[in-house]
Parts: sequence; C-alpha cells; structure tokens
Amino acid sequence: MKDAAFGALGIALAVVWVIAAIRIWPAIAPAARSSPTPRPSGAVEAARLDGRVAISAGGDIFVIRKGQMTTISGGAQGRHDPALSADGSKIAFTVNQNIDGNRVFDGQTVPAHLAYSSLMSTSTSGGNAEEMLVNGLQRREANGFHVVEFETQPAWSPDGAAIAFISDGGAGADLQILTLATKRLSTLSQGSILADPAWAPDGKTIAVTTYTQGTPGILFVSSDGRSQSERLKIARDGDVYRPSYSPDGKWILATLRTDRGNDLVVVEVATARVVDLTTDGKSWGGVFSPDGTQVVFLREHEAAIDLFVMDVAAALGGGSVKAAQQVTHDGRLDGTSRPSWSR
Repeated sequence: MKDAAFGALGIALAVVWVIAAIRIWPAIAPAARSSPTPRPSGAVEAARLDGRVAISAGGDIFVIRKGQMTTISGGAQGRHDPALSADGSKIAFTVNQNIDGNRVFDGQTVPAHLAYSSLMSTSTSGGNAEEMLVNGLQRREANGFHVVEFETQPAWSPDGAAIAFISDGGAGADLQILTLATKRLSTLSQGSILADPAWAPDGKTIAVTTYTQGTPGILFVSSDGRSQSERLKIARDGDVYRPSYSPDGKWILATLRTDRGNDLVVVEVATARVVDLTTDGKSWGGVFSPDGTQVVFLREHEAAIDLFVMDVAAALGGGSVKAAQQVTHDGRLDGTSRPSWSR
C-alpha cells in the first residue's frame, strides 16, 4: 500500500487507532445503553425515508421501509455492519463467531476461546437462509491452533457484482474485494490499517478511513489496484473518517472529530470545500440517500443512540442547513455500525 506507516511510533499509534476504530472506539462513538433488543418489528417516526434503511441494534439487523422496522435475521445475535445492495434486494453483514482452540501463553500451550467474524448475506424480504460470503475461520487445525480472521464492514459495489470489506488477520486491517460470481478475493493493501470502505458511484474508486499513519484520514483507493492512492485533504482542524459518497460522486459525507466531539461534514471532491451539517458534537456515521437529497446518521442524545435524517439539498446548493428529524426512539442502536440506505 502506498500509504505506509513510517517508523515504530507510527505503527504503535496505528495499532491503537484501529482497535479504537474497528473494535471498540469508545472515545469516538459512545456505546448504546445496556437494554433489551428492540422489538422485531414496529413503527418508526414518520420522517420521509424513501427506499430501505438498514441499522444494527442489540446484535440484530433491522430494515426500515415505509415506516416499519423489521428484523431480517430473526432475532439472531452478533450481527452488525449492515450493507444493502444498490437495488435493495440483498443485505450483507458481519457475524461475530468463536471456536474453542489453543494458543501459546508464557511458553505453554493453553486452551483458548478464539473469536473471529465472518461476512454473510441474505435477502431483505426475510425468511431466507443466510449465505456465507467470507469465512473468518480460515483454517481449522487438528492441534487446536486454528487460523482465524476478522472480516468486517462489507460494502456492495454499485453494480452488485462485488463486495469490498476489511480483513484483519492480525498483521493489519486490509482492504479486500470479493467478486461474487467467481468467489475470487483481491487484496488492495498489505499491512495497512483501514476501515469503512465506500464505493464511488462509478465503481472505480473506494474511499476508506486510513489509520496507517496514526491519526485517521480518508484515502481514495483504486478498485483495480492499479492507481496511486490519494489522501483527502481539507482545510479544517480535526480528523475526518467514515466516508460516504453522494450518488453523483461530487461529495463525500464524513465524520469530523474535533475537541468538541463528532460532527457531520460534506466535502466537495473537486474543490475540498467543506459544508458543516451538524455542530452538536454527538453525530456520526452518516450515509446519503439514493437520490442524494438526504442523509441518515447516528446521534447520541440523553445517553441513547438513535437514527436521524436530514434534508441536505439546500445546504449542498449553498443554502441553509435544515434541522434533523429523529427516526428511531428506542435508543439502542449500535454506535459502531453505520446505517445503509438503498432503493
């Protein structure tokens, strides 16, 4: 990867950042309250949400459509990182798993409970079997020293033919692409620390959060691996991460972390012009609507995390920013899984 770490200090900082960003990151996104899983189905706020919006709550995946929130995983636990295909017919997600095995501790072989995660998909219509996409249990060994990885954060290509995701086998969190027709895996980075893949509408570029140099930033990676990666530069204090493209490819929606917390900004790709969408310090993980006129995002309020929607057409055209509307009200959303929006 061209965006390589420089020196031992950079590597140490990068390790800290990826643990915070991918697995824990309590300083970035507050955890949801400890409470029961939301109802498998129910009405949500009557804000205008055309198409489907997928969210993660209580280890389950839900899809919001036409004012109704319905589970697609039947109450199964350990599921997060929902990603809808562009046509809304399929959804991919991460599943947390574990296996009993062995590891070496203080020179001795001891029993171990090995955690890993896999990528799976299913139909958004519900009631269909889950399909394994990428198995985090890479190799099962007779001696118990199983080879496991964390496969996380799937993102469908615009044509639905491939899925980009983050693969962490212990040496780094790298960007990979699964071609669905052939099951071929392509690795676009080696030893990097990346997160949050988001495809450009033309499918030629994937924007990711990079932690390779310590502090988070947004990196543009060629989806065929042939072009030099470029880092997004903005004239603004703070760290940008969690990118999402507008449907026309002209804007990047991102989370800006500053001393006051997390807020949403949109960055014009051609000019690096920044438009602030929120200033509360408690908003993050936004994605554009399929028509580019709205964004949904996560917001912490009163020690809870819920889904909000905002009209952004006026703001992108130079007008004023509209107030956000609350969509969910049970406060149990997964703060580390950003929503997904499709037709």
